[in-house]
Amino acid sequence: LAYANSFPMLLLSQVILAIGSCAGFVGAGYIGGMWFGMAKFGIMFGYVQVVAALSSAFGQAGFDAALKVMDWRGLMTAFGIFGILLIIAAFAFIRNPQPIKSEENLSLGKFIGGVLASIGEVLKNFQVILASLQGAITFGIMLALGVVWAPKIVAAHGIDQTAANYASAALWLGLAVGSLFINHWTDKVKSRKQPFIITTIIQLIAFAALLYLPMTALTAQALCFIIGAGNAGHMLAFTIAGDNVPPRLIGTSASVVNGSMFIVGGILMGLPGRLLEGTNFDLAAFQKAMFVMVILFVVSVILSFIIKESYPKE
Repeated sequence: LAYANSFPMLLLSQVILAIGSCAGFVGAGYIGGMWFGMAKFGIMFGYVQVVAALSSAFGQAGFDAALKVMDWRGLMTAFGIFGILLIIAAFAFIRNPQPIKSEENLSLGKFIGGVLASIGEVLKNFQVILASLQGAITFGIMLALGVVWAPKIVAAHGIDQTAANYASAALWLGLAVGSLFINHWTDKVKSRKQPFIITTIIQLIAFAALLYLPMTALTAQALCFIIGAGNAGHMLAFTIAGDNVPPRLIGTSASVVNGSMFIVGGILMGLPGRLLEGTNFDLAAFQKAMFVMVILFVVSVILSFIIKESYPKE
């Protein structure tokens, strides 16, 4: 990315970054489960999301500050050097809670076949599919808002662009705060379904208010924080999927859920732009284009009611 000098090279760098990043979130959550036991799987995933959301909340401000003293190529090179240091630290300090036995002479074909077989076994469970769809919709909307659309919606209300930019930070900060508590909430009420339903309804109401009610900068940022905090409920998709598969497939179930979230998120980042083509990008145009997300939130509420309770009886 730092040395890209053409658009194809830029795209290739994004593909490589994505392949490297795909193990980060799920990998950190899964390792937490290995160390602290699968009973803590959901809580560890929540803590991983706290770190990820905080980095998103303050990352943009950090980028802006860094770009005032260096160019973007230098900044990307610095990130690459930091990545190398992180690899060294990982090799030095990360270890398995117990020795892992690997199959000798495992061919690439057998490896890929084993992965596909595990994914197929996970997808046979209808509850995993429902949880994946629900989580994909809610986090997909969060991703689209947090990365692209929230500041644009807020600015369409006539709010200063600088203040509108804080909407993204408020979303991610809300997600960080909510992720601290979501799994503790499920343990307190001994239910996955109840928090899943309530957090999705909160997101629906807050997002509709952000679209259709008169806004000040403070009101918009508060609503974005509420949407983000409610979006912590999407973490339960990982927990519910893990509840519904054997322990050996918990990691695969998390990967299926995470993959569905980013596929839907990618689609929802681009969809509003298509719907806004040919408009003046005013508030009425945004309300019309973003109505599809309101409908998707309604669908996710329905899915959360359909999903069966999976909280362990013991």
